[in-house]
Amino acid sequence: IEGVLADGQRMRPADGLALPPGTSCLEFEFTAVNLTSPLRQHFRYKLEGFDPDWVEGGPRRQAFYTNLPPRAYRF
Repeated sequence: IEGVLADGQRMRPADGLALPPGTSCLEFEFTAVNLTSPLRQHFRYKLEGFDPDWVEGGPRRQAFYTNLPPRAYRF
């Protein structure tokens, strides 16, 4: 995870990150190292506690969530 934005405010990604009360928009920025063909790399992601299955993100390196209920999640 390279970055986390909560309602447009950049936050430092860390274990146990606590979001401000009332946060409605959450964005994760992520990547992976691929030295052979980075332009053909595809991603899947899952927010445990919200997504029932893996989400196919394709080449996109961001995941967006809105209006998440308050609880503990793991990306």
